[in-house]
Amino acid sequence: MNSDGWYFIALPDCAGGERVARRVGADAQLICRHASGRPLLLARGPARQRVVAEAGAVRVAVVGGSSATEEGLRGQLGRPGGVRLLDGLGHSLAGSFHLVAAEGERLRVQGSASGLRRVFHAVIDGVRVVSDRADVLAGLGGFALDDTALAIRLLRVLPHPLAEKPMWREVEAVPPGSALLVPGLPGPGAVRVSASVPVPVP
Repeated sequence: MNSDGWYFIALPDCAGGERVARRVGADAQLICRHASGRPLLLARGPARQRVVAEAGAVRVAVVGGSSATEEGLRGQLGRPGGVRLLDGLGHSLAGSFHLVAAEGERLRVQGSASGLRRVFHAVIDGVRVVSDRADVLAGLGGFALDDTALAIRLLRVLPHPLAEKPMWREVEAVPPGSALLVPGLPGPGAVRVSASVPVPVP
């Protein structure tokens, strides 16, 4: 897969996730693995925009410009609560960023409350895949453009929530200020969008 610009792809801990990672190929670097060794996060962009930490079975990555440090993240993850601590963690960091975390087989991805850092997801090869770019997911999944979504964008003013609707079929968006939770289930898995403490944007 080839794509212009920066992006990341987060994968659940399953064999299907490994297959999707192979389709990405050399277009992105493997940044973080699940505790099982399977790929968790692939990204294209400058290394200075990524901070990754591990503590036991918990993995967390901050992608974007932030005040996060590896030592600081590891200290937070060492406390009881695992990924449930990330609402507060996001609130404590300065900058504009995404939070990507995994605890065992569970995956959690959060953008910014402002909507500048969006989160999208789609089922590709039977696996729930998450990214900060809808077009990247559409390219991986071979999804066609949604004619209705394109027509809506011809309107001068888009009423809520139409402005948040992705332009590709099968690609879904997470509301700004919320976190996408993908449980450790076989196949595409159920997803839950959870209200979260806003990630601050200066």
